[in-house]
Amino acid sequence: MASNLRTQAGPWCGGLTDTSVQIRASVLRSVASARAIVAEDANLTVNRREFPAVSLWSDPERKYRHRIATVNPQGLSPGTDYFFRLELDGDTSKALPGRFRTAPALNSASGFKFALSGCARPRFFLGGVRPEAYKAIAAMRDLLFFFHLGDFHYQNIEDEAIEPRLEAYDETLRRDGVGALFRDLPLAYCWDDHDFLGNNAAGGDPAHAVKRRFARDAYDIYVPHYPLASSTEGIYQSFQIGRVLFILADSRYAKSPSGGSGTSGKTVLGVNQKAWLKGELLRGRDLDLIVWASSIPWVGADEAGEDFWAGYATERAELCQHLVDHQIRNVCMISADAHMVAIDDGSHSGYARDGRGGFPVFQAAALESAESEKGGPYAIGNEHGTVGPGIAGRRQFGVFEVSYDATGSPRVKWTGFRAEEDSDTVTTLLQHEFPARQTFAGF
Repeated sequence: MASNLRTQAGPWCGGLTDTSVQIRASVLRSVASARAIVAEDANLTVNRREFPAVSLWSDPERKYRHRIATVNPQGLSPGTDYFFRLELDGDTSKALPGRFRTAPALNSASGFKFALSGCARPRFFLGGVRPEAYKAIAAMRDLLFFFHLGDFHYQNIEDEAIEPRLEAYDETLRRDGVGALFRDLPLAYCWDDHDFLGNNAAGGDPAHAVKRRFARDAYDIYVPHYPLASSTEGIYQSFQIGRVLFILADSRYAKSPSGGSGTSGKTVLGVNQKAWLKGELLRGRDLDLIVWASSIPWVGADEAGEDFWAGYATERAELCQHLVDHQIRNVCMISADAHMVAIDDGSHSGYARDGRGGFPVFQAAALESAESEKGGPYAIGNEHGTVGPGIAGRRQFGVFEVSYDATGSPRVKWTGFRAEEDSDTVTTLLQHEFPARQTFAGF
């Protein structure tokens, strides 16, 4: 961080719509006022607008040493490139600049791309942080946003306190490549275990009843996000880009412990979130596509004790049956947690009666974490594009493209990439395309 800045970390932005965005930054406690200057050029002169901060949060216990500034620019034009700077106490030179592009007009048949990945454990013990994946994503200037699918950091914080969680976000955004990416590319972000409470954390365990609320509060205060669906239970949220509905599920806050025999009676989502999810799936049935984000993998044989959906197979089957019963054919899923890239076309992901209810699944990781495999098999699960367990590796991410052909029919294209170490080279690992309104013919 430059010595003359009055930011501790950020700015970064999220909650992107066709006419608005949310900008947040950790600023020095001495900052008394903040606003964002937003314009259509880097010099901040074309259609310049000024938006005062809606909040300048301070820790009432004064344990967190900084403040969180939140600005919500609104009334913007769809599909437009914008540049911004935070003005702190009347000075625009004390924070780094940022940029974003607003989403296409709501309900318009407009294509867009976004990147996705998760699992960002820095390898300090192997020579430091590796920024190649972040820089490769930043170089793709046609992306609308980045979907972070969990494990934004690996601090494994179990304290009943908010300040270590805010400091973990500070530290992560100050890392090489990370802060620069999210100043220039808005994000949507669902946590997983390591950035929630710890390895394989189940927030529904009574022992976690207090600490999980601190995790939620820290996310709500610090992370730029869409409106949370619940004021008390987790971080689940939804948003719409064009004619695509995104469902950002919370796979940790209400999750029951995975231990014990069988999978009946266990939940990933909890009663309230599951009811909300089913309602969102119904709401999106008439749109072109539903993108369901689950931080934990979906595909895998039923197995009691597993931390991912295989250990919660009864609930998984219930959700698949909901799709079948209501003929919700336009669903796909994105996921991380397992440190690999893999794609299933829907042939291995159906868990309703008679194996029905399958849909495409894109497993995209890991940004930095050590190689691992989980679940499967996947229809496109190796370098040859055939059935396999996935391609394990670091510096990996996906690109998700929605497009419309000459007849107006929506299609989806998925590409898995690896950024090569100490290089600007990006290797394509796998690809898959499918129609959006009926994502898997074998449903």
